[in-house]
Amino acid sequence: MKQFFSALLTIATLVYGAYALYNNYNVVRYDQKFDDAEELYDKGDFEGAVKIYTEAIEYNKGTKQIDYAVYNNRGNAYAAMGKYMAAIDDYNQALQYFQEDGIGRNKKSSIYNNLGVCYQELGNYTKAEEYFAKAK
Repeated sequence: MKQFFSALLTIATLVYGAYALYNNYNVVRYDQKFDDAEELYDKGDFEGAVKIYTEAIEYNKGTKQIDYAVYNNRGNAYAAMGKYMAAIDDYNQALQYFQEDGIGRNKKSSIYNNLGVCYQELGNYTKAEEYFAKAK
């Protein structure tokens, strides 16, 4: 019986170690993807940036590792391409993660401003004003 529990403990330790390595690998991959996407965005390759931001999201989907910035930045890339509805979806996702993380007011204001700009570009001035007011 003692050998059984010893073997069980060894297996549990190995499984936990493998999980920790996998989780760390995903965090590193997420960070690298995020950086790669930002570089593409800065070069004006908005489609490429969207693709890589999406990959970053997929790496950590279902975990708490995703932060608001990846959705906000992907939204910025969509907006730069004139895909305002996709940008709005991402900005709303950013707000969901933002509220969970409790990050500073000025960053949240930036997301509201981004939403206002999209609605303004779509000609929905009432909705745009609503978000610009929230951004203040």
